[in-house]
Amino acid sequence: MLLFFLFPIAAFGHSVRRIHIKEHFWIVLLFALFFCYTYIPILDSDATRYVERFGSLKNYGLRQYWDDIKNMYDGSGEYQDAYVYTIQLVVSPFTSDIRVYRLVLGFIYFYTFLSLIKHVILNNPGQRTKFNWFIIGFVFIISFGAGINGIRWPLAFMVFLLGSYRYIITPHIKFIFLASLSALIHFMFFYSIIFLFIYILTKKYYNPKITILLILGTLIAGTLISSAIRSNLGAFGEGVEANSLGYIENENWKELRVETFQRTNWYVQLQRTAPYVFVSLALFLTTYFSFNLKLSDTTVALQYFALISFLASLLSAQLVVGADNRYAINTVAAGFIYLYHLYSLNAEDKLMIFLKNIYIPVGLLTILVNIRADLYTVSPNLVFGSFFTEIFYRFDESIQELFGL
Repeated sequence: MLLFFLFPIAAFGHSVRRIHIKEHFWIVLLFALFFCYTYIPILDSDATRYVERFGSLKNYGLRQYWDDIKNMYDGSGEYQDAYVYTIQLVVSPFTSDIRVYRLVLGFIYFYTFLSLIKHVILNNPGQRTKFNWFIIGFVFIISFGAGINGIRWPLAFMVFLLGSYRYIITPHIKFIFLASLSALIHFMFFYSIIFLFIYILTKKYYNPKITILLILGTLIAGTLISSAIRSNLGAFGEGVEANSLGYIENENWKELRVETFQRTNWYVQLQRTAPYVFVSLALFLTTYFSFNLKLSDTTVALQYFALISFLASLLSAQLVVGADNRYAINTVAAGFIYLYHLYSLNAEDKLMIFLKNIYIPVGLLTILVNIRADLYTVSPNLVFGSFFTEIFYRFDESIQELFGL
């Protein structure tokens, strides 16, 4: 712990591979909070907009909170989920310090994210301290700064995955409730929760070959099914319907997102699409050609959940722009957790070795792109300093800006 206060990044490096051990878990979490405290937001990013809103609500009280909650789903509220309003209610009466606001948000996000990693490792049927490329793929599925910048969707994503994974390991209603909380953090997870319930209701009938055929059928009937989804969005409230249709039918927004994606460097475009293509291929191969693979009950359950997530992403591809299809990220996450378990049971299998070797270059690219993206928000004190250097000198420029990496 002393090392952490003197040189946090060294303590983080020592503890990150032991994150499933309680003491090391908290050191990694403390380092994540130091990242939140020293975080340098990018101009005109989501983080700056949330901060501006927080700064304007110094007298935010119960009456305004209740009005916002009542208006969430009728189309008149600013957000269609309760999370941001609740954080503002809890934090704003005590402080207007933006860094404290980020610490609260960061604690909730990183505690959820790290808890998910810890549970995945602890339930690994192989060596608990052995990290393989598939768990690394999951850890780097989105940049670390995304949880501070986006606030709502990244946390909802992690809450949904944590609740779903824990239900798969230990089928208990409290974990369904936990996963369902994701819809109160970001309205888009109403859709994911529907497919979680499809998994729950059909898991005892799971047949791998039939599921693959169902997915192929979905590709053919996708347009009809997506039309049915659009026509029933109003069941979740006018606000959810209006915002969802804003994503679906706003052609100017779609064109802008596509143009933004196309303007990025080729390696960024590859990094955003390659994991989904890889996971889709891996799911098909390990499901359809699983003759020599060892499968535990948990691995089979994770396989089915990953396939259900893949099915959801195929249907949602008819609803949102491909480059912004966040449901595809659900598939990648579920796929990597499944592959992590599967590889732990079959580390010497030729198919798993083949898949690992294919993923290594994709994984390296993902790590490099995400770390480079985070460097735009990382203070030099996080890498080279400590809490004490942050007290005496606070940087306003990120490592990327200072060194031009």
